Amino acid sequence: MRVRLATILAGLVAVAGLAGAGLIAVAASGSAAASGAAASAGASGRYSSCPSSDRKVPGTEVSARTSELVPPGADGLLLCRYRGLNPSSKRFRLITSDKIKQSSTVLHISKQLNALPPMVGVYSCPADFDSLIVAFFHYRGAPDQVVTLDTGGCEAVANGQLRRTAARASGLVHELESLTR
Repeated sequence: MRVRLATILAGLVAVAGLAGAGLIAVAASGSAAASGAAASAGASGRYSSCPSSDRKVPGTEVSARTSELVPPGADGLLLCRYRGLNPSSKRFRLITSDKIKQSSTVLHISKQLNALPPMVGVYSCPADFDSLIVAFFHYRGAPDQVVTLDTGGCEAVANGQLRRTAARASGLVHELESLTR
């Protein structure tokens, strides 16, 4: 038992040493797909088009604690709608997208998302087929704020730090789906 544990520890130390020396690349996000998608956003962190799969959508680096899903000041919005599990041949693929530049619409959606109740406790989420709407809120001189909304089940909404539910939000999911038709 001690020999096995020593062998495992020696292997971990060797991998850590190689990673530290730059011989093994370790993605900060833990996902090569996510780091590749982040690179496609460019140095500004601003997305001009949707990733082809929701599995390539990056998380948001949230630097400060906030109580809002969408910080104030967004000047544009890219909405991306993705298939869920069905059909299996098109699983998690982009269905459609829309760029929203009208400031009143961006503000309206931001306010609706920020008003959602927190998702706490235990939930039973039937009929969740993993279909998503991903919103890339654009900011002048700052990276995009990424908010994901699961369109089925509990309609979970998250920005990498906060998790809310749109299940009781009157028509929010339908409104976002209609904007991406």
